[in-house]
Amino acid sequence: FWLIKKRDQKNLLFLLLSPLAIGLLIGNLSRNSNEFSGPLFILVLATIFSGLLNACRELVSERAIFRRERRVNLKIMPYLLSKVVLLWAIGLIQSLILIGVMCGIIPMNASVIEIFFVLAATSLAATIIGLLISALVKAETEAMVIADFVLIAHLVLGGFAFPLDQEWKKNLSSPLISRWATEALFDSEARGMDSLESSTVFKKAIEAKGLQPDQFGKDMFLILCISLASLMATAFVLTSRSQTKKNS
Repeated sequence: FWLIKKRDQKNLLFLLLSPLAIGLLIGNLSRNSNEFSGPLFILVLATIFSGLLNACRELVSERAIFRRERRVNLKIMPYLLSKVVLLWAIGLIQSLILIGVMCGIIPMNASVIEIFFVLAATSLAATIIGLLISALVKAETEAMVIADFVLIAHLVLGGFAFPLDQEWKKNLSSPLISRWATEALFDSEARGMDSLESSTVFKKAIEAKGLQPDQFGKDMFLILCISLASLMATAFVLTSRSQTKKNS
């Protein structure tokens, strides 16, 4: 798998240059701003976008190979985990580039280490959700359409573009990575502010959006829970498909 990616140099170059371009664009647009909730939210969305895009075509594009290998006792979980590890490695490199560029331009208050851990967890969850999409669809074009819809859902219900000021909105956003990753980064930003007054004002702005500050650990735990649930769902779909094919 890694050798295939390495041979496709144009695609590999795109994977590495896209976070650089996004970081430069958002960093320069926010250079003179004193409020960094927007750039932090863009970090989350860009990471989700990369994870989904990297993974959403992987399984469906080699379904024939999977079925052939499955006949000779290919184990689903090792196969799936190999995909997750390599795709996540690409996502981590993209996250490092994105963080390095944006934090080099914008003096954000959030801890760089905490930003990396949040984006690493977000990249993992987005990668596995991308693989789940790939396991569910019948064609690569379907995967791209569904990935676009999933990204829009994360944009709308992430807690930044529109406030989660009603219970049904919070319920809808609960399974989405963007809500918890955004909340975690906003919490890190508030804790990193120089004055207590600035931190308090920022926390009130977070609460007005329906997000909760001071829950960094909980947010990270929920992102990892989404990753695990998505992994189990993907394994179940692959198992069901292979059993159906055998029965037919």
